[in-house]
Amino acid sequence: MTEMPARPTVVWVTSLYPFGDGEQFISAELDVWARHGVRVIMLPEKRGSVTTARTMPDGVELCTTLADRWDSPRWQALSAARALVDPMWWRELGQLIRTRRATPERIRIALRTSAQVELIESVLAELSVGGITLDMVYGYWLSSGVFAGARARRSGLTRVAVCRAHGTDLWEPIRQAQYTPLVRQLAADIDLVGAISLSGSEHLARYGFTTAQRHVARLGVQIPAQVTSASGPNSLKVLSVSSLTPLKRVDRIIHALARLRQIRPDLSITWTHIGSGPLAGEIEELAARELDGVEHDLLGQLDHDQVLEWYRTHEVDVVVNTSDSEGIPVSLMEAMVRGVPAVAPAIGAVDELVPPELLLPPTPGAQELAEKLSVLTDEVKSPELRQKVRSMVETNYYAEANHTAFVQRLLSLLDE
Repeated sequence: MTEMPARPTVVWVTSLYPFGDGEQFISAELDVWARHGVRVIMLPEKRGSVTTARTMPDGVELCTTLADRWDSPRWQALSAARALVDPMWWRELGQLIRTRRATPERIRIALRTSAQVELIESVLAELSVGGITLDMVYGYWLSSGVFAGARARRSGLTRVAVCRAHGTDLWEPIRQAQYTPLVRQLAADIDLVGAISLSGSEHLARYGFTTAQRHVARLGVQIPAQVTSASGPNSLKVLSVSSLTPLKRVDRIIHALARLRQIRPDLSITWTHIGSGPLAGEIEELAARELDGVEHDLLGQLDHDQVLEWYRTHEVDVVVNTSDSEGIPVSLMEAMVRGVPAVAPAIGAVDELVPPELLLPPTPGAQELAEKLSVLTDEVKSPELRQKVRSMVETNYYAEANHTAFVQRLLSLLDE
C-alpha cells in the first residue's frame, strides 16, 4: 500500500490575527489554504486588548505561545540578552555605522527587532521539538516574523520562508526613522516576498531581493451583486474611510469641502466619514467649525460587515482619500467595486487602482481637491464611469482569484 504524503505544515506569523479586528484579508486567504489541504498554524505575536479569537476554518490551528510571551518583561529581557550576543545584531550595528546611518533611534529599533526575532525563533524551535515539521514559515508582514523564518531556514528548522509586504512595512522612507532593520542581511534566506502592488515589488530591490524573489500578490475584495446608487441632481455625497491619525490627513477633506461650498453654493453637499482614531475629537471640532452649510456625519469605527451594509443602504457619489502615505487602499477597492469612483493622491500604488482622471497630486491642497470635486460632480454619477471603476476592481482585485494564485505559488516552492 502506498503511504499517503503528509500534509505540509505552514506556520503563519501575524501581528494580531485571529485576535483583534485588523489583518482582515487573512480570513479570505485562510479559506483558500484550508481548501488546499494544508495544515496551517496561526502564530500571532500578540493579542492586543482582545482575548477572544475570531473563528477560523476547520483544520487551522492557533498557537498562543508567542502572544503569551510577547509583552512579558521576563521574555523581553531574555530575548534582548540573546540578541546582544548574536552576530546578527552586531552585523546590523556595523552596517549602520559603515553606511553612516547610525542614530540612537535606529540602534534602538535594530536591537528591539533583533530581540523580537530571537523570541519568535525560539517559539518556532519549540514547535519543531514538539513533533511538528515546519515546511514553511509565512510572515504576513515584511518584519520580524519572516526575519525569524529566514533564520529558521538558514539553520534547517524550516524548508521555506516567505512573506507579504504591504505599506509601512515595505516602504522604507515612511517607516519609523526611515529604516527597515535586518532585512538586507536576511534577504537571501527569504524565498519569496509577495508585494501587494507592482510599485511595492519594485521597491523591494533596494533591500537586495532579486527578481526571482519578488512577486506581485495583490489583495482584493469580494464582488457584490449590488452596486451603490448615486445621489440626485444638485447634490454631492462624499464618503471617506480611514483611521483618524495624522498620516491620513482627513483635515484636508474638511478644508476642501469648505472651499467647495464657496465654489458651488448651488450644491447640497453631504460628507460621511467612517473610522476613528486619536484625532477623532480634533477632527469633529474642525468639522463643526469649518463645515457651515455642509451636512456631515462622523460615524466612528464600524466593523467590515457594517461598512458593507452601509454601502448597501446609502447613496454615495464619490469616495475621497487624502493620505500622506498609502500602499494600495482596500477601502477604495470596496467603494469602487460597488461602482463608487475614488478620488485620491498619486502616492504609493494608488495609481495602480485609481484611473488617471481621478488622481490628485501627491500632497493635494484644499483648493485643488475642491476644484477637482467641482469638476467631477456630474461625472462621478455617470453610469459609464461607475461601471468603469467597478470593472477595474473585478479584473485586478478579485480576492478569490488573487488569494488562490498566491497560495498556489507559495505551495509550488515546496516542490522546488
